[in-house]
Amino acid sequence: MSPTPPNDPMMDSPLFKEAPRMPISPFDLIAQGKVVHVDAIGVGASETIDLLALINNYVHDCKTHPGQPIPLHIDMFDGSGQWGIGGDHVYDSTNVLFTLNQPAALMGLDYPNQFVDWLKAWHLNKDPVKVEKAKKKIAKYKTQGLSNERIAYLDSENYLMAKEFGPYDYVPRAIYGQFLKGMLHQRLKEAGLTVNSTYGLADGNDADEKHKIFSYKMNTIVVDDIARTKDGKLKVKGAEHAADVLIDATGHLNGTLLGKFNGIPGYASTPFTIETIAEAVKAHPEGPVIIPGTGQASLDVVAGLAGVGYTGKIIAISGDLIEPWPRDVLKFKEGENPYELHIFTPQNVASIVKKFAGDFQNPELIDSLSKLIQEEMHCSNAIEKSPVYVIKKFFEMHDEFLAVMNECPHVCGACKEIFEKHAGNPTSPERFALYQSMRQSGQLELVRGRVQDSQSRLTETGFEISVEHRGQTVALAAGVVLNSANMVRTPWDRSGQIINPALRRLEEIGAIRRNDQGGLEPVVDDGSVTLIGPAKGNTPWGIPYTREAIQEEGDREFSVVRRKGRNFYRSPPAKRARTKPTADTGAGQFRP
Repeated sequence: MSPTPPNDPMMDSPLFKEAPRMPISPFDLIAQGKVVHVDAIGVGASETIDLLALINNYVHDCKTHPGQPIPLHIDMFDGSGQWGIGGDHVYDSTNVLFTLNQPAALMGLDYPNQFVDWLKAWHLNKDPVKVEKAKKKIAKYKTQGLSNERIAYLDSENYLMAKEFGPYDYVPRAIYGQFLKGMLHQRLKEAGLTVNSTYGLADGNDADEKHKIFSYKMNTIVVDDIARTKDGKLKVKGAEHAADVLIDATGHLNGTLLGKFNGIPGYASTPFTIETIAEAVKAHPEGPVIIPGTGQASLDVVAGLAGVGYTGKIIAISGDLIEPWPRDVLKFKEGENPYELHIFTPQNVASIVKKFAGDFQNPELIDSLSKLIQEEMHCSNAIEKSPVYVIKKFFEMHDEFLAVMNECPHVCGACKEIFEKHAGNPTSPERFALYQSMRQSGQLELVRGRVQDSQSRLTETGFEISVEHRGQTVALAAGVVLNSANMVRTPWDRSGQIINPALRRLEEIGAIRRNDQGGLEPVVDDGSVTLIGPAKGNTPWGIPYTREAIQEEGDREFSVVRRKGRNFYRSPPAKRARTKPTADTGAGQFRP
């Protein structure tokens, strides 16, 4: 501070010189409590991508601004304590039977092929002797007539030891869980080593948390309360400090469909583990098994049933009879994206018409049909709206399509066939083969309709599930119900109540609000509150389709960290203890 008043004319005198200001060290800031705090609620796959991007930006900034490193502390909250994979058991160590929905080459975190690079190292770390022994065991199991699913369930250790996964394989979720956890812990450790050791902490870990420039804490806490402080920040119950940036990435949300059966033997709901499937079947081993839903979760259930040795009847219920189709690996290798539904151009529709109706001369009609499919059904934005959404829209508009194509109804059928091929549930060839074999043998039956929750009930022999389609209702008897249709695409249930307690509290205190896309959004869009994943509503699921968007959120979060951290260095320094440069820190960088 100047020793004279701000408007004193002496300020302009050449005789007056302000005393030189000593640079502020990051340790001064930490001692003054000037630390940027980031709170992350829910630390599964999506939030791992977000944190990796945030930390990458932070480390890069520290390297490019070595004189002004930003003191940063990250508090992570997850009730499961499963850091990197989250608490819904999707990627836990037991899910050997359940595979990813996408090939390995799309499932990296920083970049698409990153998981493939990790798999190469994973294979190299295997003991070659153990690998050979495992392969012999697996070969012996196969001579005994055991399926891959049964082998994976009975001897998961040797099953994984013998397996080799390439870029186009659908890898078990258990392996991907190892990748997620490893990436998060590695990046946190690297950040500590890079940033802290640069400023005199030799290995990045030789000082207590209060003297580290970068630090983090993992809190095994279910966040159910968040308060707003006097200065407008948000403070998570259980956290020591209010957050400058608060991230909610609470993940997939369960709805209330058939929730009245929770805890009853023979009933299980998403997310599944092989143990929950085995336990449910144990209650009524004779079946039959009813699976509401025919999406990816239902295919996991089918594989799980084969794994535990269930051979009875399986009934899958689908509102639109959407069946899986095998993802063409060759097309994937050629770079074709099977979700690109903009194939319905007027020219392509004209080709379909010519094939099914000869020289049909009505370009206006062709153009009309193309526009219906493209604009009304949002085909060009199919990834944003999800393939399932698009095909549902097609069925809803089926009568309108027929009216438009009244001069040539077969064309509508042809479009429907092509559309179903591209908009169904893609799955691995191996999983599709299992599904097809069960369908052909009659073990697996499909029923079209919507589950009627209020009319479904318990019976003396298990369950009765009510299904309605076009005004007709049927009651299906089941010994076991494995509900794969209980993941919701909105953050609230059928009654309109927000499901997750942290999100519910954020809405109550006015930090977030509902939007017209079926999701939630921050009330103030300044980067201080971020929502990651399904909380945003009807957005795409799956790392290949959300990676870049999540990374952009991490970039945006760091912009808040950088702005607040830079302001610390613009503040007048408080009185501090004498410090001196050290040999390992460089000019302008100090330690206590």
